[in-house]
Amino acid sequence: MIYFFNPIISELNNPTWLEFYKGAINTLKKFKPQNILEIDSLDNFSFNEPITENDLIIFFNPTTQIYELENILETATENNMKIFPIALDKAFRKPTILNNYDFIQSFDILTEMCIRGLDEKYIYIIGECFGRDVIVLHYPALFDDNIKIFLSHKREDFEKESKIFKDSLHFEKENIFIDLHELRVGESAQEKIEAKLKDDTDVLIFIQTENTYNSKYQLVELKKAFELSIPILWVTVNLNDDDLKKLKLHPAGSPHYKLEKITPENVNKISNCAFDLIRLKKQRLLDSVIHKFNLLKKNNISYKEICNRNNIYQIITHLQDSFFMNNIKEECNFFKCLCRKYKYEDLDNFKNYITTTSTHNYILTLKNSSEKLEENIYLKNYEEFFMEKIQKKINCGIIISGSFPTSIDLKYQQNIIDALHCIVKGTLERGGKIIFGSHPTFQGVILEIAKEFNSESEKKIKLYISKHFEGDYDLKYFKENSEVFEIEKISSETPLKALSLSLTEMRKAMISDADASAMICIGGKDVGTTLTTNKPGLDEEIELAQKRGLKIFILGSTGGRCKELINEGFENPITNDKDRREVTSGNNFKSILNIIFNEIGE
Repeated sequence: MIYFFNPIISELNNPTWLEFYKGAINTLKKFKPQNILEIDSLDNFSFNEPITENDLIIFFNPTTQIYELENILETATENNMKIFPIALDKAFRKPTILNNYDFIQSFDILTEMCIRGLDEKYIYIIGECFGRDVIVLHYPALFDDNIKIFLSHKREDFEKESKIFKDSLHFEKENIFIDLHELRVGESAQEKIEAKLKDDTDVLIFIQTENTYNSKYQLVELKKAFELSIPILWVTVNLNDDDLKKLKLHPAGSPHYKLEKITPENVNKISNCAFDLIRLKKQRLLDSVIHKFNLLKKNNISYKEICNRNNIYQIITHLQDSFFMNNIKEECNFFKCLCRKYKYEDLDNFKNYITTTSTHNYILTLKNSSEKLEENIYLKNYEEFFMEKIQKKINCGIIISGSFPTSIDLKYQQNIIDALHCIVKGTLERGGKIIFGSHPTFQGVILEIAKEFNSESEKKIKLYISKHFEGDYDLKYFKENSEVFEIEKISSETPLKALSLSLTEMRKAMISDADASAMICIGGKDVGTTLTTNKPGLDEEIELAQKRGLKIFILGSTGGRCKELINEGFENPITNDKDRREVTSGNNFKSILNIIFNEIGE
């Protein structure tokens, strides 16, 4: 539990500090909000029982003695709670209220503002930065100490600005890769960049400037991010809407930020937004961990959570089942799931935790036997944990209908990306095919995932595109990664009518594909945001699929038109109520895909 004391508790009623508090608490509530308690008054205050060393207390260093707060902090230190003081100015950097704990470092607001090039006008942003710090430090199994940012940009347009970008970040909390700053003489730029993206990147910030559209390097970086499911934050600098259309591949439905210039304020807003994307990604990984545990129940394997903060679980099994691990030697085992790279101290920290806890009887029996303890500890990262049993092969195609909505929402954007990755990869792993209408916001994600499954003799993606757009799409790229069906354009009295008729013709051909067994709808343009008619393209594809008799599944958690259709009363064709609710509103897309395949009959 995190106890966050409002600055008024420390008799600090300055609007500036209240704004800082607001930025911090809003950030914290985005991640495990059930673990956050806002404390606005000390009247009748008491800690939730039992108090543990995993609990955290956050307070502002007061300028005067506050007896009630001193008693609370004394109780916290007696119970080994973690304590995060916040200092407002130089005179109160040391939390004097903690007489015997003057070694505890306060979060220094003035220093943070100085490092980031901000002043009190942007105190809310500094509060968000503090909220990030708390999440990173309080959930070490999920987050690295600093976020790893890859800045994708066109050197000739952005060289000066890239330095401003780097200088506006906290070097110990944001590790930013800028190729011109990082590459050494004689190094292969492409090899270094690809290795960085593959092994050491949490988020890619895609900077679109005047000449980005003809940058082959930025295009390669974008495709690699699609392939690796790296969250992408799209920023345009001094561009108009026509400039956006020049991009061959779109990072999202629309830019997250449209800027006229790069300033410290903008950079730190972008950085906090980037952290939000990373946080959403981690939450999806946690969802997948729980999904995998639920699958294990079918193999007579159960679990219980021992430590929420450190992602530690106790695994209870009566089977030696290689589905979970190759060599289970005892009935009870301990497992720590990491949603990040291993660190050398992870195993030691894990052993220390389970040997010092006093709340689990089975752990206590292992304390005096290091060899036995070692046998019962499993430290896995999520890639290993997600290794599934061999899936039953299928011989059908899944149509993917949709796009990124025009209005961007971080939650829905990440849900769309995660849904695409799970559905495309899960279908191809089973031997199926993906059929889609080449929407520019989906092209890169789908085609890059497919590279792993394509062979010289067979392409696993069936891509339909209207020749109305001939000259605007990269036919060579399409043919390298998919089986391409170019549909003839339709002429009409107006350009808009011709576009509408041409898209309808393409959609009819796609829905009629002989391999298609079902259609999954993801995102989609909202009503009133389409170019051609008042009817969104998703609606037209649904009508065509219904006429053909295909089963249609709409994922409401991906937002856009899909969410609107669910709100309008669309019901997914699933017999089990719980499964239908999961497909309709859930965001555990591995589980959703399993439900869909069970429903259409593998």
